[in-house]
Amino acid sequence: MDKGGKGRFFEDFEVGRVLRHAGPRTVTAADAALYLALTGSRFALQAAEPLARAWGLPAPPLDDLLVFHLVFGLSVPDLSVNAIANLGYADGRFLAPVFPGDTLVARSTVIGLKQTSSGKSGIVWVRTEGFKTCGTAVLDYVRWVLVNKRDPASPAPEPVVPELPAVVAPDRLVAPPGPAPRLRHAYERRLEALRVAEERDHELGRPVLRARLLDTQRGTEADLLPDLSDARLLWAENNRLRFAGFERVDNANYAQTWEVEVAEGVA
Repeated sequence: MDKGGKGRFFEDFEVGRVLRHAGPRTVTAADAALYLALTGSRFALQAAEPLARAWGLPAPPLDDLLVFHLVFGLSVPDLSVNAIANLGYADGRFLAPVFPGDTLVARSTVIGLKQTSSGKSGIVWVRTEGFKTCGTAVLDYVRWVLVNKRDPASPAPEPVVPELPAVVAPDRLVAPPGPAPRLRHAYERRLEALRVAEERDHELGRPVLRARLLDTQRGTEADLLPDLSDARLLWAENNRLRFAGFERVDNANYAQTWEVEVAEGVA
């Protein structure tokens, strides 16, 4: 396919070179709404404003894959105008939530080169990073692309093939922000009779969060809220607790929040 001679060919890349991609790109509420409408995404934080706000976020963040597509799109003019094929992706991490109104920029660093046996093309490995204009990193991934050569007779560079992890180690993943772990720990230290634990529900086939309060006088436990999946204790103040999660009703999951007040002296 003739692409008009624009863009970089394999000979134009060198290991270690940093390409700062043209942009920037301001994300709008229309981008988020259109993406949700077209994909039907059901990720709760991105789709449910009450749940996002309960987690301490100012609004639902953009779907992670929309962020990926936006950053990827910024890189195309510099990397893959003359590409034959995208060959793979690795070591991808989403580092911070992106909201409508944020402006994104991107850069890529060439980390590997290898000419193919035909001599007509070569493989280019790049690490692409996406940032907000304030400097916050939002995305980091590696991809490798098969790119045409401008001149098949040009000499091949010394091959450099980067070593990439087969999987992203859990300790390198960035969890969504939220106050739940800190608040749960603080509250359980104050009210030891409150038992909040994730248990495996064999009938549902997945973990659910159950909160029970021990009545020390009667020696019994009382359920504080329905069985929830993907639930979190959001905050606790005095004797009031707020939970968020999904409740199963008529074979469908519904994002809900529950607020529970524990009577004085129950414990």
